Order: sequence, then structure tokens, then C-alpha cells
Amino acid sequence: MDAEDALRWVEEVLFHKGKQLSDLERIVFLGSWAGKGYDAIHQDCGFRCSLDHLKRNVGYQLWKRLTEVLGQKVLKKTLQGRVIQAQQQWQNSQGGTSEGDAEPDSATLSRSPDHASAYRSEPPNALPTNSADQPTRPEPDVDWGDAPLARPFYGCTNTLNLLGNKIRVNVCRLISLYGISGIGKTALTLQLARQVKDQFEFVIWRSLHHAPPLADLLADLTRHFSKQQASSSDLSQFMHYMVNRRCLVVLDGLEAVLGAGVHDSSYQEGYEDYDELLRQVGTASHESCLIVVGWENPKAISEMGDNPQAAYYTSLPGLGANEARELLTARGCGGSDREWRELIRRYWGHPLVLNAIATDVRDMFQGNTDGFLKQVSPLIPETLWPRLDQQLERLSPKEQLVVHCLQAAGDPVSIAALQTALKLQMPEAELMPVLRSLMRRALIEANTPGCYTLQRLVMEYLQKFQRKNE
Repeated sequence: MDAEDALRWVEEVLFHKGKQLSDLERIVFLGSWAGKGYDAIHQDCGFRCSLDHLKRNVGYQLWKRLTEVLGQKVLKKTLQGRVIQAQQQWQNSQGGTSEGDAEPDSATLSRSPDHASAYRSEPPNALPTNSADQPTRPEPDVDWGDAPLARPFYGCTNTLNLLGNKIRVNVCRLISLYGISGIGKTALTLQLARQVKDQFEFVIWRSLHHAPPLADLLADLTRHFSKQQASSSDLSQFMHYMVNRRCLVVLDGLEAVLGAGVHDSSYQEGYEDYDELLRQVGTASHESCLIVVGWENPKAISEMGDNPQAAYYTSLPGLGANEARELLTARGCGGSDREWRELIRRYWGHPLVLNAIATDVRDMFQGNTDGFLKQVSPLIPETLWPRLDQQLERLSPKEQLVVHCLQAAGDPVSIAALQTALKLQMPEAELMPVLRSLMRRALIEANTPGCYTLQRLVMEYLQKFQRKNE
């Protein structure tokens, strides 16, 4: 039995136990079988994680998982012997049957009580030696719920790869993807979920736009996890599934349960238990992942951000030049590199805005980007107005003061200058919490250390709105 054969056989055993290995666990298995140390295995995995993480987390989980399914203590140095012994024991239990489909008798099992205990819940004859007999990895149980239909996806390749590594390599338990409305958060998350779904046993997508109470959401999720056999509104039951099964859960539209008019990232009245959900998912030890998508990053997640396994959060940037060009070309727009760059600069690389602009270029200018740029001043599509209004209406009075101060300044403003400008309206001690909140809402940007400006789309919208009402 060579390393690849051993890995295939072990994965078949795990498959019938409802378990599976991660990519890093497979690399550790193959390297350990070849007698390599962790330093060499670390090189084999392309340094995709720290050496300490490889030893303390990936290796530990692998040996624990193999110990559970093989019925004997498995360590790095005993891997070959334990697997070969288990595989031979299974083959011996099949002896004397014409089709290899009979269970071993009690005498066979008694010769190796440790292995017998490992197989009692699944008969050994369910574990084929030929990998062609069964798939090496079970298909996940997927429920896309009210996820949007998949559409052509453009851009954010670096962010997509980064998030994929956070899930596959770091086994990150809690991810927050946030940003200005229309920036493409939902589309990117859908693309991400489709790319990593084979790492999980369950994949579930749910929208929070109608603000379901947490109890209702948990009952729905646990009903799916139990394959319609039971449901529970108890958070501990949900965590039981997250800990014991590999689950990917996406909650889209988190802003629906967050409070408005405050800058402390609190929740709407009656929805405070969502905070406990995030904290338990981030702090418990498991290999599941919860992704939350929304206009703002929850405070609980930002507070866990120093632990790469617990939580990761990022705001979504606009499209780069190549991605935006791909989108515009697909919409029937033509132009030179200079014209593409100007269109992208003028509309901030914002996918929803560029989509609307591309329609105008195609339908009203026959795809002539240069003609559009020369005749049409920068504009924000009306479809985006109500979304931006909703985001700005969520601000606390102190956040509104800072936003209008930044709007009036135009250029990046230092914290000291903000304190001076607002000294009659806001104590200095309150400015930093307000700035942190505006950063969590992705409404301001730190262009240079200690200096802030409004997100460009927000700046343009406020300036046009102000002029409209003058």
C-alpha cells in the first residue's frame, strides 16, 4: 500500500462515517506517510499557513479524526502501521465470501477489539478497497434558499482567492464581508460559496432582509441539518451541528437586524441574540464556517479579528481596470484604454453603477464610450439613490456631523483637524468611536495614516443631493 492508496482507503472510511479531510490534512497525511517532518510538509503545502498552525491545528485534528474512525491511537509516527493494520483487518473480515459483501463474524471481530469498536456503527463491508467503487468525497447537502441566480462574475479575484484560502487553509470559522450598497458583496459571496462548497457537508444560504428572529432562523437551519427530522430554536443545538458536522452557512443582509441611529454596532431591540450567535461561532472549536454579508461589519467580529481561525473581515473594493473592462465589453461597450480608465475613475469601479452606465453607452451611444464621456457628466443611477439614502439614514447624529465635516473638506482630514472643527459639537473622547463606526459601515476611507475622507461614491452622492436642494 503506497501513500496515495492509503489516503484513498482512509477517505472511503471517513466518507462512510460522514466525515472528510481538508486539503491541508491530505498534505499532512501524504507527507507523514513518506516520513517527512513538519518543516518539509510545510514546504509541500506552499507555506499556505504557519508552521505552528500546521502542527497544532491541522495535524492535531487529523490524528484525532483517524483515531476516532480506526479505533486505535494514531500519531504521526504510527500512521503507516495503524492504517495498514486496519486495512488488513478489514480485508480479513471479508475472507470466505464470494462477493465480498458479508459482515465479519464475532470471532473475526474479537481478534481485534479495537478495530471492532471503530466499525460497529458501520459494517466493514461498507468500506471498499477500490476507490472506483465509491466517490472519495460526498456531495454536500446544499440549500441555496433565496440566494440570487448565478450571473457572470467580474473582478475581485484577489479577494475571492484570499477568502477561499481563509476557509480552506486557515479553517476560519467566521467571515464578514461588508461594503457600500451595490458593490458586489452578494455576488462575490455566492461565487465563493460555490467554489468552496466541496469542503463542507452542508451548505445553506439564508437572507436576513426580512429580519427573522434568531429563534426562527435557528429552527430553520437545524431542521435542514437534521434532514427534516427535528428542529430547534436553541443556539446550543445549532452549535452542536456546527461542531460535529462541517457546515457552511451564509447570512446575507445582516444590516436588517443591526440597530439604526447608533454608532455602537448594537442590534435592533429583540435581536441582541444575533451577537451571541457570532461570538459562539467565532470562539468554539470546529471546522464549519459562518459568512455574514451586509452594509456594515458587526463589532463582535472586528473584536475577534486578531485570531485568523476565529474571524476575518474585509470591506469589498470596487472593480479594477481589467475586471471593469471585462464587464463593460460584455455589455457591448467599446473604447480605448484611456476611455476605459476614465470611465472607471469617474464611476469608482462600482459594479452596479458601471452596469447601469454600460446600458446607457450601449443603447444611447451605440457602444461608443468616448461619445458618452464627452456628452454626459458624472451621474449616479437613480436605482442606487434609495439604497444610499437607507445607509445614510442609519447614521447616528454624531456620525452625521463627521460625515458632513468630511464632505465640506473634500480632501482627507486628520483626526486633529476633525477634533478642532467639531470641538463645539462633540467631545474629543467621542470622535474615535464615531470614526470606528463609520469604518465598520465602509462609509469613510483612511487614505493616509490618521487622515480620513468619505467613500468616493458617498461624497459624490452627498454633493449632488446638496446641490439639488440648494
